Amino acid sequence: MVLSYAIVCPWEAVATGNLLARVFPGLNSFQLYVIAGAPIYAPRLAVGLALTALIVAINYRGIKPSGVFQDVMTFGLLATFAVFTLLGFARGTPSNMQPLFAAGQTPWLSIFLVLQIVPYFMTGFESVAKGSEEAKAGFDPRNFTTAIYAALFAGLLFYVIIIGVVTYVYPWQQIVSGHVRTEVAFERTFGSHRIAQLILFGAFLSLLKIFNGNFVAATRMLYAIGRRNLVHPALGRVGAVSGTPGGGDRTDGSADGGRGDVRRRDPRADHRGRIARGRRRLAVGVRPPTWRGGNGMGIATSRRRWRGSAPG
Repeated sequence: MVLSYAIVCPWEAVATGNLLARVFPGLNSFQLYVIAGAPIYAPRLAVGLALTALIVAINYRGIKPSGVFQDVMTFGLLATFAVFTLLGFARGTPSNMQPLFAAGQTPWLSIFLVLQIVPYFMTGFESVAKGSEEAKAGFDPRNFTTAIYAALFAGLLFYVIIIGVVTYVYPWQQIVSGHVRTEVAFERTFGSHRIAQLILFGAFLSLLKIFNGNFVAATRMLYAIGRRNLVHPALGRVGAVSGTPGGGDRTDGSADGGRGDVRRRDPRADHRGRIARGRRRLAVGVRPPTWRGGNGMGIATSRRRWRGSAPG
């Protein structure tokens, strides 16, 4: 699962440069090299690296700024989505959706072909548990279940509406045969480049949102398996200042005389620090990080309040 989250992050960094190049063609300049026939341009590479640095910096500061960033990107996307969806249904026509299924294929086969990709687009609900240990104090653990179901329903509604409005605005057969992008379909229908820019802006916010969400889930998974000593124990540490998983690794390396060998630290000192931070930061109803392990997956079913008990 770590890889399933982590592999999305570099993809989002690359996709962001690709998306911005549609708006700023100047990004397709200063070719550096070619991979599998695809040219790599310096400005687009710089955009990906800068975005990666931004996401890391935000999450290094703690889960709160990361959560605020996620909220801004999510609600910005939803606002953009609401605008072009309403405009699309007001301007489009049902005739663009005909025929409902491709010629020569049975309805059930068409449905099955679409269902193959549905599980990928619906992922993300399971990441709720990954961040449960960082929920605010007083958060009712039962609300984790509500959040999971809400994520599933929101994802279902979002994709159904997106598919519906795009085919309502522009004939879907021309979209498939001509590989017409969503923003191009709207631009041709409305005769305005601004609505295309609005859709691209929403897509940009979505890339940032997905990047940040997968980064949070991946780092919490690494933290969990590090706490279980399934990987290097340094990944199972919480930064003394930022309170984020692995955030104190650079500080630990400097404090150890530049050796970076965090395994020489005293586990009892780490545990005492976690007791102090646990009372301020960790969620009610789940067990916080300890030196020896614990509920590394952040499962939200436990309802015990941790009060600085010994490591278990």
